Amino acid sequence: MVSGKLYTLNPQPNLTIYFIEQPDYFDRPGIYGEKSEDYEDNSERFLFFSKAATNLARYLTDAPDIVHAHDWQAGMVPAMIQHQHMRGGWYPAPTTCFTIHNLAYQGNFPSDSFSYTNLPSDYFGPHGVEFYKQVSFLKSGLIFADQLTTVSPKYAKEILTEEFACGMGGVLNARAESLCGILNGVDYEDWNTLQNPNLDATYTVGKMDGKALQKKKSADHVGASL
Repeated sequence: MVSGKLYTLNPQPNLTIYFIEQPDYFDRPGIYGEKSEDYEDNSERFLFFSKAATNLARYLTDAPDIVHAHDWQAGMVPAMIQHQHMRGGWYPAPTTCFTIHNLAYQGNFPSDSFSYTNLPSDYFGPHGVEFYKQVSFLKSGLIFADQLTTVSPKYAKEILTEEFACGMGGVLNARAESLCGILNGVDYEDWNTLQNPNLDATYTVGKMDGKALQKKKSADHVGASL
């Protein structure tokens, strides 16, 4: 059994941020790998993270109504929540939402990785997390989440086509009624590049000179902090 630590931060009223610490898995120079090579234990690393997030959602005193997972790294969370709900007495379990940022990154691992999920064997099959005899974290999210979203309405339509489905066309079209696209955006009052006290140089769409200067100053600042 692998254990970790949980830390919390309350930056403002009614907002709590939870941090999961596991140094052996995550205290590394890279996020997913080094020198263009993935870490060999990525499946274990992100299954640990998914289990931690799932159990956090279940055992918090103030349990969430919705668990929102993003991309393959958290793709196993909807399956784990469904399993604990259907067979583990978690009632009421939170609704799950799974957002696809880039369908090409799927988190596909050898079939023996499935043993680390602690899910029943029937979850490894065509209607579960199995994908061409591998374990697919992304497919898990697509299959088991209550709602699927993408980063734009256009992308939601594109991934239903053979050209952009990255091999997941059958799964996505079967879930088409639960799929929608929400356009990425920013609050331009908060992210104001013309009148912003946090910027050393200002710029606008019509006058971009300040952007290059700001990037240089930011790079210099990061370098000085290292």
